[in-house]
Amino acid sequence: MKTLMLMADNAHTAEAIADQVGNDDAQDSLLPPEKTQRDRNPDQAPRHCGDGRRRHQ
Repeated sequence: MKTLMLMADNAHTAEAIADQVGNDDAQDSLLPPEKTQRDRNPDQAPRHCGDGRRRHQ
């Protein structure tokens, strides 16, 4: 199984995070609608989706 991270971060940050967590690939600089479209590949089901935002109280 290959893993791919779809991120809004810049290329440098996306690559660094993907390396740290052991992902095979990362696509950077994506807006939420772009991430949603890329999740619709019928051969590859997403396993986790999150927006990375933290809720402040």
